[in-house]
Amino acid sequence: MRTSMLVLLALSGCCAKPWSLSDAPKVPPDVQYREPSATHGNDVYVWTCLDGRHVVISQYSAEMTCASPKLETFACGTESPLELQTPVAERHEVPVSMRWPQ
Repeated sequence: MRTSMLVLLALSGCCAKPWSLSDAPKVPPDVQYREPSATHGNDVYVWTCLDGRHVVISQYSAEMTCASPKLETFACGTESPLELQTPVAERHEVPVSMRWPQ
């Protein structure tokens, strides 16, 4: 039991940062937010129109785990399905440790 707990603790800190993606933009996003759930959801980073593309990087996390960051592109002037599912008024600030580096 103790070994299992130590393994879980070790693995929980091993999530890749979204800016570590090889094709991630090198400039900070226009918008960054966390979905409103207290225990799970996405951190979302949005470039409204960068090099002719609307770029969205998201990373899902839950209490002790997280998924690999995901990059999607759309036409400028549009919103992604992920953005549309969380109204602006319900978006939370990304924790300092997950804010895009300047």
